[in-house]
Amino acid sequence: MNSPETAPTGVLSAQPPSSEPEPPIANPGISLGPARAAERAEPADPVEAIPDLVIRPPRQRSSLPAVIEARPKTRLPIKIAIAVIVIAVVAGVAGVGYLFLDEIIQMVPAGWRTMLHLAP
Repeated sequence: MNSPETAPTGVLSAQPPSSEPEPPIANPGISLGPARAAERAEPADPVEAIPDLVIRPPRQRSSLPAVIEARPKTRLPIKIAIAVIVIAVVAGVAGVGYLFLDEIIQMVPAGWRTMLHLAP
């Protein structure tokens, strides 16, 4: 193998040591290059900035503008009305079944009547 002193020129030639010592760096693993002044290109058209917060127009009976959307109103009255209607329908079916109980028992097969302990 060739040592750096005997190697042909340009292959593994060693760099001569610099006469100036390098200044100490806080982190020896990072090397900083020379500072370069970069030219900033101005945009052709000015771009409007997008705001971080949008204040919406005030609503009725509010002293401050609304910053966030209001919670949607609950539909509790509609849910209560539906529950009342369902209970009324179930109660009506049960009332009609009680009124016609004897006729309904006669329509049930005899084997089922004994198994369910219904009066004949």
